[in-house]
Amino acid sequence: MCRVIVLRGIPGSFKSTLARELTEKYESRDLSVHVCSTDSYFMMDGIYVFDREKLPWYHRLNYLDFCEHVRNQTDVIIVDNTNIVFKDFKKYVEYGLNHGYKIEVKEPDNPDRYHAVKCFDRNTHGVPLKTIERMLENFESTESVLQKIENMRDGII
Repeated sequence: MCRVIVLRGIPGSFKSTLARELTEKYESRDLSVHVCSTDSYFMMDGIYVFDREKLPWYHRLNYLDFCEHVRNQTDVIIVDNTNIVFKDFKKYVEYGLNHGYKIEVKEPDNPDRYHAVKCFDRNTHGVPLKTIERMLENFESTESVLQKIENMRDGII
């Protein structure tokens, strides 16, 4: 069965490392894998160049890329965005479920993934500490997110 793996976490929590590890795992099983990451649209000649004004457009491009891979029946599609609250990735879940994909939600298995200062020190995109702290304050529990996905499967949402 095809699967969508939604990664969640603040900048510097090792989401992209997890995405690479998952890619290697599934590719070694001869499965097709694609990573959808809005951050990839900010890469210019190998350098990350964030532009807040482009963020909504890049999120849209990322979603369209995701939809294309679902339609092409890519075996494993990894959504590598912060996905702080369910509404951030609800449309990915809906589209995946409507096309027969299994939905998984994963966070990096890093003991410091909820430590703002340590993640700030590690983040490679220059996200300000205050922004990371705000993301942590708003971070919806995985239990809540999984319940909402289950409700979608059951047709409640």
